[in-house]
Amino acid sequence: MIKTKYLSIFILTLYMSIQGQNNKCGEVTYEVTYDNTLISLDSEFGDKEGIEGANKLISDAESITATLSFNENESSYSTDKKLNIDKEGGINITFLFAGGNNVFYHSKDSLSLLQSNSSLGKTYLIKRDAPKWIITKETKKIDDLTCYKAYTIKSNNKNDDENITDKIGAIAWFCPSIPLSYGPVEFFGLPGLIIELKYSKMTYIAKKIKLNKKNVRVEKPIDAEIITIKEFNLLAKKKVPSFFDN
Repeated sequence: MIKTKYLSIFILTLYMSIQGQNNKCGEVTYEVTYDNTLISLDSEFGDKEGIEGANKLISDAESITATLSFNENESSYSTDKKLNIDKEGGINITFLFAGGNNVFYHSKDSLSLLQSNSSLGKTYLIKRDAPKWIITKETKKIDDLTCYKAYTIKSNNKNDDENITDKIGAIAWFCPSIPLSYGPVEFFGLPGLIIELKYSKMTYIAKKIKLNKKNVRVEKPIDAEIITIKEFNLLAKKKVPSFFDN
């Protein structure tokens, strides 16, 4: 039995074709945006010149698209390669924080994913463990999809007296009726496809979903040294110590 549904309202457009539970190949196109709230000049973020420079990047941030490709065994996520990070001589930080040129690969039988990264002059595969999700009973409709809220707690949180809202890391809205444990960037492992994700200043919203798409290409990880995110951060700190000074 084939059930096809086409949905289109304002921001969110979903195309879904559901044909048999064993055929789970497809693509999700996410619209990715960066919160354009500027940093106060009174902030402890840095000196006035540094804050003004950061605010210029924030003001210039533009939305981009990214694609999650998957089959029933694996998935890969990457930003839209035809987009350019240069914006009239500047940098689109949305592109950078959405993954840049990195590829995020996940096998459904693994409790981790591999992220390619060549920013240190050498290509590494960064092994990222599955997020520790807390699933709630809270629901909301995204278009006509019933989604459930899940969130993570910041790993560096040490203040037990801190408000729970301040402890929250990522917030995901996933759809159990699309029983795929995939999502954008390094977020996965929920009992349903992630339709919306908010993490730090980034927001990912599924703009188009195609299930049962033929000839889906899941990008495999390249042959490179595998390291943990902790090991990568230590290498980055040695390579660019000034970036970690603050």
